[in-house]
Amino acid sequence: MDDAQLLRLLWGSGERLGPRPGPKSDLTMEAVVKAGIAVADDRDGPALSMRLVATRLGRTPMALYSYVDGKDTLLRLMYDAAHAEFMPLGDDQATEDQSALWQVHEWTRALTGLYARHHWLTELSWSRPVLGPHEQEVLESLLRRLSPLRLVAAQEATVASALLTLCRHTGRLIADARYAKRVTGKGDEQWWQEQSAAVAALGLDLAERFPLSSRLEPGFPEPEAGDDPAQGYLERSARAQLRRTVTLLIQGAMAHEGN
Repeated sequence: MDDAQLLRLLWGSGERLGPRPGPKSDLTMEAVVKAGIAVADDRDGPALSMRLVATRLGRTPMALYSYVDGKDTLLRLMYDAAHAEFMPLGDDQATEDQSALWQVHEWTRALTGLYARHHWLTELSWSRPVLGPHEQEVLESLLRRLSPLRLVAAQEATVASALLTLCRHTGRLIADARYAKRVTGKGDEQWWQEQSAAVAALGLDLAERFPLSSRLEPGFPEPEAGDDPAQGYLERSARAQLRRTVTLLIQGAMAHEGN
């Protein structure tokens, strides 16, 4: 499928690729994409394929080709559809009770959660963006939250790019941590304690050899307000680091604008 045809599908200008001989199908593009997302979300199953999606729908793979011409097209449609789940808390414009910084924190929390739920989103390259409407709305909602800061365009673009990258990385880290805990049966604290004991048994003086990185040992952070107490150490740490980084980034951008 060429890019122009894919964009027509993404923006709702086409429901399927074209008529096929035989009885009319009761499938819809939405059903095909939804089934693809369900298959991709399952990290315990095989990798996404047209056969697996068809099986989930109770159809043959050929039935899907009236809607998508292959896995790559399906993945791109899935990517944009998944972004329709993006639901940040708060109004689009900052108020006295909901500052611009609070708005951005809620935005990053929501996008990080999206990537944590759908680990496969981080596997699609940004070098050739999908350019779908739902992903575009995610960016637009961020820019609305940055607008009260009155940053110059270049600075605003830099901040937006950094926040998107932070959410993508943090969401994937959380997804991987959850998966590791489930498949190994070991929580993050237990795994790190075992690794620390194994390193200590080697008799290495890491503090002397790596004095700067040794200072970074954070310990096991307790859940903060709004955190799920069931979160593992890595997830709590990742979310805490994200909050601190967002605060530093926004405060730094605002200070830079004042100079």
